[in-house]
Amino acid sequence: MSAKLTVIIPCKNESENISSCVVSAQQIADEVLVADSGSTDGTLEIAHGLGCRIIEREYGTSGDFKNWAIPQATHEWVLILDADERISPALATEIRGALSEPKCDGYWIHRLNHFMGHPVRFGPWKNDSLLRLFKRDIGRYVGPTDHAEVRMPGRAVGRLRERLIHYSCNSYSQYLPKSERYASVQARVWQSQGRQPSLFQLLFRFPVRFLQGYIGRLGFLDGLAGVQVCMLVAYVSWLKQAYLWQLQRSNNWREDDQKQFAVAEPAVQPPRVGTVTDTNLQLPASSAAETPPVSRRRMLREVRRRLTPAWFTSAARRRRRNLFLRRIGIQRSYAPPIIVREPSLAVRSCLPFVVANELLRNPRLTFLQIGAFDGIGDDDLREIVVAHKLRGVLVEPQPAAFAQLKNTYRNQPNITLLEAAIAEEAGVRDLYCKRGEASMSASFDRSHLLRHDVADAEIVSQRVLCHTVESALQAAGLSQVDLIQIDAEGYDWPIIRSINFERLKPRILRFEYRIMPPRDADTCLDFLASHGYRFIVETRDIIAYQAAELSPALAPAHRRTA
Repeated sequence: MSAKLTVIIPCKNESENISSCVVSAQQIADEVLVADSGSTDGTLEIAHGLGCRIIEREYGTSGDFKNWAIPQATHEWVLILDADERISPALATEIRGALSEPKCDGYWIHRLNHFMGHPVRFGPWKNDSLLRLFKRDIGRYVGPTDHAEVRMPGRAVGRLRERLIHYSCNSYSQYLPKSERYASVQARVWQSQGRQPSLFQLLFRFPVRFLQGYIGRLGFLDGLAGVQVCMLVAYVSWLKQAYLWQLQRSNNWREDDQKQFAVAEPAVQPPRVGTVTDTNLQLPASSAAETPPVSRRRMLREVRRRLTPAWFTSAARRRRRNLFLRRIGIQRSYAPPIIVREPSLAVRSCLPFVVANELLRNPRLTFLQIGAFDGIGDDDLREIVVAHKLRGVLVEPQPAAFAQLKNTYRNQPNITLLEAAIAEEAGVRDLYCKRGEASMSASFDRSHLLRHDVADAEIVSQRVLCHTVESALQAAGLSQVDLIQIDAEGYDWPIIRSINFERLKPRILRFEYRIMPPRDADTCLDFLASHGYRFIVETRDIIAYQAAELSPALAPAHRRTA
């Protein structure tokens, strides 16, 4: 009979992780014990709903907190599982086998760390392993830092083959503060031990640690993710030395500063008759604050821009290069000849003119708008739809925005509204939004919101219904569509490549290419050009117009990649 197991999950404010963590633990756990240190974001409610037992206490250090939780486990064996870790089915099977006939008192478990969604198999994280599975009454954490380890002196300890999945880093805004805290704690430990900072450590610690991980441990095999992991590990290693120097050698300049530049307190004089003394009275904005000075870097950039000849600018050099390549029969695949990437020629919106031209040919034009939001803000399509009573479908997944969208089109019976998202496959997906409000930057990609200055703590996920382009049209009773407008916050290319152009053949396709990854944007343009589209470049969007009847001389018959 297998020994019974308690899985202990220490956490605080882990509402986004706790559900998946508990579900993975329940594969093997006879009890899931959540040790909380003051969550305020709904973590405890989620854990309670999943049947977990909950204990609470203030957090000190990692080792101290876990040592408090371990004796409260009900069963003989315990497994410590952080909220950002997951037990894979293969590891669950191996743990059940190990506990059916335990040959050791504890087991080391290797971790497969992920950096922003990318598994890291080499570099400094390659051999990351922890003693996590052990007998409750034997194992305890030892060490004053947040990286305290379990010690079981004189006991038999084994090692499991399967790896524990660890989502260690979701964003820099989440990872860097944690790394700085680790470095600060370690520096204080070194200070208490009498360790001194040195020039050698501050000068060579970073490059040595980077080369050790990137070359010595083959971190380069993990690509761009591996480079960043090696850099971060080297940075934290150097930061420990810098914090140690700060603790022991930094000078308190504020005392000297206050002595040298002391401000004499003015004598208090009674207010004169007729003097305004109301402190709530505010001066006009023009006199309350001065115009901030222009930064030196910005001034130098402006001077350089003015002095650079037009023929020597980056855009001019790029045009001469592409012209030369075309003359020798080579067409760069990311820049079809029908595209003009000249910022001075771009306008905010050409859609009304393109649609007006198409309406002369087809007065019964139909449309699909993906990511309609509220139908008001920056929406060039609404006025056209209302004026010409066009028939079509508007798709918006966020409930708050969808409610406003319904109000915007409340008197338009020719419009079908779908509270859903568009993806390659129908089903349900996680959509990342800003907490407490509808956001125009909502996306399937969490990092997209971070790039748009949404704080990591403000990002929440919600399950949304997903249609394909064809199923959305079918819901509105449409078999064809003439105009598709896509505002999917960086997800435009996956939607475009899922469209069956042989069957639907939309005449107009508008998408926001400025925020698409460069590789996706280039591939998308090349793909649409191969289907006979010509392009109009706007400030943020591109309008792809089906103009197969135009002269084929606009594009070379044979194309190669430079």
